[in-house]
Amino acid sequence: MRFPVQPFTSGASSGRTYLLLGVLACVIGVLAPSLQLVFLICGLAIVTTAMRFTEKLSIATFWALPYMAANLPLSAFTLKLPEAVAYLFTAAVLLKAAVRRETIVTPPVTPQVMLYLVALCLSTIFAPFVPAPYLGAIEPSNRNSPGIRPLSVIIWLGISWAVVIALYHMVHERPQLLRQWLRAHILGSALACLISISMYFMALGGATFINIGGLQARSLVVASGVSDGLSVLRLAGVAYEPLFLAFYLLTVMPLTVLTVIYSPAWMPRKLAAPILGIQTLTMLMTMSSGGWAGLFTALIVIFPLIRKYRVERRVKIGFGLAILVTTLLVTVLLASSQVYLEGAQGAVTKIINGGDKIRDREWAVGKRLFQAYPLLGCGPGLANFFFPRYHDLYQAQPIDGANEVNNVPLNVLAESGLVGFAAVGWCTIAGLGTLLSAILRSRYINAPTLMALTASLVGCAVQYMSMNPLFLIYFSALVGLALAAVRASRRPGAVDPLLGEATTGAAVS
Repeated sequence: MRFPVQPFTSGASSGRTYLLLGVLACVIGVLAPSLQLVFLICGLAIVTTAMRFTEKLSIATFWALPYMAANLPLSAFTLKLPEAVAYLFTAAVLLKAAVRRETIVTPPVTPQVMLYLVALCLSTIFAPFVPAPYLGAIEPSNRNSPGIRPLSVIIWLGISWAVVIALYHMVHERPQLLRQWLRAHILGSALACLISISMYFMALGGATFINIGGLQARSLVVASGVSDGLSVLRLAGVAYEPLFLAFYLLTVMPLTVLTVIYSPAWMPRKLAAPILGIQTLTMLMTMSSGGWAGLFTALIVIFPLIRKYRVERRVKIGFGLAILVTTLLVTVLLASSQVYLEGAQGAVTKIINGGDKIRDREWAVGKRLFQAYPLLGCGPGLANFFFPRYHDLYQAQPIDGANEVNNVPLNVLAESGLVGFAAVGWCTIAGLGTLLSAILRSRYINAPTLMALTASLVGCAVQYMSMNPLFLIYFSALVGLALAAVRASRRPGAVDPLLGEATTGAAVS
């Protein structure tokens, strides 16, 4: 007797059951390293279950993006919450496509990124030996040791680009998701800013916040030394460090500015305008000179687009009043506190002068490393170990791998030499070429979303941390969003998300 074979269908309740079992087994795997096989099997079970929720996970990726302070400790390394969500989404999308035998079209720039990874592999193979005294307290088995760190940098780069591939694939199947991602990105930033600002004022009252589950405790409202023993509180909030929070805001603020101007139905001005105000206040409270400079650069990029549109009189008045109120509040704060005045002056001075003495010495290390290893550099992630040899003040001192060159071009030259620098340059040219081609094809006045995302990428390029593995999830999510917008714009009859279903506010001049 032959029985009909029914296709496997899993209801919501069974899906939740499998997910719960998978999570419990993962906890067991973490607590009992001897059960790593169980951990692996249950990880696959979670990914398999997640295949049913790829759309929700794609949206959750942007909601979870700012929460770098939430660490999930896994033996020798920590997996941060935004990474966990993004990587789960990516694994589910790619596995689902493999099961369905779907063709995955890789996004533009993928060949250039692969070439860069090859350059980093060569740099790793031929990396110079790091003398034992330079290791400080870092053991050979530590994830930050010279033998492991270069490989981890390459692996994280590859995984992060897989996030871009997953977003690019999803938007082809469901172009309406792009609008939901943009909305989640803006609303998620508002929630993150509100939480961070609340933490800041609670810290002023004496509360202390440290990162969740991290292997190294770190304050989320940082007391930064200024002068005469005084210190200014810099906001890190949900993002682990002030610079992290500023970098995250760079990925969303240009988009919020244009959303306020265009006022699409999915994000009306009465909602977007207060969010922009909260974002601005949070950015100021980070006291990040790099973040401020990056935002200023991004606003310059979108300024021609802002000028091209006739904005309603009341919108202009609203912007003017918002700028006036913000200026007055900042002026009152700075006038009432010498500490904050000196902190703000220090940040602005660093922007005007292109750095300070600390940065000058760090950049000098980058230059000297490039001169010593011009072709392939000293190896990805290894520049910090050579500070005792090349830094003016840290000579012959172990520094525990804590220092950085803090400059994108110099860091690339120092760690991967001319070969890596050429590969990064090709990635940059190919990426900007793809974005500019899509913008020009649509006429830039019809591509405000692409303009905003391009402006964010340009602003992020000002920040050194765009090349830091800790920042890869911010950067890859932004690149994925931008390339997804490019793919969506190529569909017949495609309308920019900020232009479709507009309520009021802007008209072509």
